[in-house]
Amino acid sequence: MPKVIKFMRKNIIYFIVFFCFLIFLLLAEDVYTKEIMSLDIIGYDFIRNYLINDFLTPIMKIITMFGNAVILLSFTLILLFLFKDRNINKSIVFNLIIATTLNILFKNILQRPRPTDFRIIEETGYSFPSGHSMISMAFYGFLFI
Repeated sequence: MPKVIKFMRKNIIYFIVFFCFLIFLLLAEDVYTKEIMSLDIIGYDFIRNYLINDFLTPIMKIITMFGNAVILLSFTLILLFLFKDRNINKSIVFNLIIATTLNILFKNILQRPRPTDFRIIEETGYSFPSGHSMISMAFYGFLFI
């Protein structure tokens, strides 16, 4: 048993990544088959009733801004000047390119329309996976690690 625990502790990041990828695949399958997910209805109702307000909406718009392509590219250029290690620089750029490419690929495969019930900000294109969320998580998560 100690060997199993040691193995799991050593490889915990891989287990987390696998688990998250599995959840993403399950969600993607529901989106691809165009099933109406009860989570959508619950999520939309929660957002509409509790999160859209004069206090929280401006804060969320500022946070969303950090996922904007111009901001991410600007941060990337700044980081390329700050880090002198070519391997780190390549990794930062490669991470951003891979995340963006996967996002575009998944959007075009899944083709989930944007919700029409309410719009806080105007966006075009398909809604799943969220480019702001996916690319930001890949970029900022990579920098954090």
